[in-house]
Amino acid sequence: MLFGLLLWGCGPKTGALPHIDEITWPERVPEAGAVLHLLAPGEAPRQTIQLTPNLDDTFNVSLSLSIETWAETDQQPMAPPVRIPVHTETRYRVDQIDGDGSMHLSGEIADVHLNDGASALMIAVMSPTMSRLVGTTAEMVMRPSGEIVSSTRIDAQGQQQQLGDDMMSLRPWFPEQPVGVGARWEILDRAEQNGMMVARRVIQRITDIDAGVITLDTKIEQHLIEVINFTDLPRGAQLQNAAMDSYGAGLSRVDLSLPMPLAASIDLQSVVSADILLEDLPLQQTITTQTRSEVSARRD
Repeated sequence: MLFGLLLWGCGPKTGALPHIDEITWPERVPEAGAVLHLLAPGEAPRQTIQLTPNLDDTFNVSLSLSIETWAETDQQPMAPPVRIPVHTETRYRVDQIDGDGSMHLSGEIADVHLNDGASALMIAVMSPTMSRLVGTTAEMVMRPSGEIVSSTRIDAQGQQQQLGDDMMSLRPWFPEQPVGVGARWEILDRAEQNGMMVARRVIQRITDIDAGVITLDTKIEQHLIEVINFTDLPRGAQLQNAAMDSYGAGLSRVDLSLPMPLAASIDLQSVVSADILLEDLPLQQTITTQTRSEVSARRD
């Protein structure tokens, strides 16, 4: 995920799914970068919440994705559902802490594999690609609030790629203002996902503060801005009336001495639909996927 595994999912659409609490938020999404808006400061006593790892700390991050995808054309199933259960283990180290508390982290993928439930065909198709991911490294700069300043992936050939914050729905970003239990804030950004540019809104709320461990609940909502490069089309086909809507919710527990959550999970559901015009024959295609994402961090 941090290395290109995207955290977005789809699910059955039963009528119009409601926005979290309003419908105009996509108008506030910035053209570049991400912004955080405090919506409610919570109860007193309030405090400024910051991540405080130590220099040279090392820790492992486990990420599990359970993805189930299926497709329909003109409301008729195209194929049986495909289930992809992926697990990754990544080792991180705190290499540098700046005067303002910003952390420079380095990471390396130690393991990528398919969990039980993957078909023999899926294992045969995906295992070679996954094995090549082992050893991929990344460098990240994170402010003490949890905001990602930069994230770079470095592949086995030494090629660098700037990454977005794909873990935003699982990893906290705290406001700079003092907050207490019940505090609520939104994070707005845009992200490229499978050839689509989407507007993303994450809302986090503090439900408990206990001896340096923060418990949060999270809601996420995503909507299509534009199609950038949708490559999975038949030759000569045209894409029209594309739409993508995604909604999800989850929980996380954050030890402030670790840059990643002790434990976090989120379930997303969304639908991607479009009209495909092929030789003047219109087809309505819907691709649905259900995704459960779980992440946890532990010290070595």
